[in-house]
Amino acid sequence: MCHLTRKSFALLAVWACWSIAGPAQAGLLPVSSMISSEGDNYRYTYGVVLTSDSTLHTGDFFTIYDFAGYMDGAAPPAGWTLTTSNSGPTPGHVMPFDDPNTTNLTWTYNGSDGAVPQGTIDTFAALSSFQSATDGFFASLTHRQVDGHTEANVTDTQVPVPGTVGAANMPNCAPEPSAIVLGAVALSLVVGLRWLRRPTRTS
Repeated sequence: MCHLTRKSFALLAVWACWSIAGPAQAGLLPVSSMISSEGDNYRYTYGVVLTSDSTLHTGDFFTIYDFAGYMDGAAPPAGWTLTTSNSGPTPGHVMPFDDPNTTNLTWTYNGSDGAVPQGTIDTFAALSSFQSATDGFFASLTHRQVDGHTEANVTDTQVPVPGTVGAANMPNCAPEPSAIVLGAVALSLVVGLRWLRRPTRTS
């Protein structure tokens, strides 16, 4: 239930930005995260949206940094491959913190250029031996639809950290900071639009 609420909140914000303020260039953005028990491990599932004025080309990617306790076993969605490394890969012009002693997860797009519509949310999962979560970094490389140039962004999401294992786990219900920002922007745009459209009185 928490997962759906957060996704709906983020989608409302994205929709409002598109419909009122015009295109928002952000690339790939994590709008939800959920943790669930899976055998002796924990599945971290991320909802990732492709925002307006962005398009995916073969080789575009996003990286989730410092995913502690990584365990192989979660297949990527169709059109994507998952690789791991302790450093990067990181798009140019962004500088997320990256612990060289902890595994990074990178999903790379290998489908056709422009085949993923804007607003599409895919879910990406990875297994960890740890259920404890904290704020971590998410960075992506995509292309702008308007001119085909590359664009990079960095934001935050939930990642596992060494901690308690074996206890029952509940979904992470705290909204992503990125979703909160989008919601605040959307709300201010809606209020501003209604003010501009209010009827004027004539004498």
